[in-house]
Amino acid sequence: MHEPGVSGFEFLRPLVLEMVADDPSKRPTMDEVASQFLKIIEKLPWWKLRSRAVKNSEAPLSKPFRAVYHVLWTASMMLLLKSAIPSPKPLH
Repeated sequence: MHEPGVSGFEFLRPLVLEMVADDPSKRPTMDEVASQFLKIIEKLPWWKLRSRAVKNSEAPLSKPFRAVYHVLWTASMMLLLKSAIPSPKPLH
């Protein structure tokens, strides 16, 4: 039996737990969330930002194939100098 959800975002757990606090007054503002998120991702190694998010229900036989595809996709994005975390283009 698999747990529902996706593996690969464990580094965000503390921030998410703050955001869903039972007491709304203890939840961070969106500005605080954005600031904390930037601090979190700045500390992560490049490979973590490009690691694969895996559905916990993913069939074991498909994992190696998906992993190889992910490595090839990641390599192509790195060769194209694409950022691991895209940011919107300025409007002006």
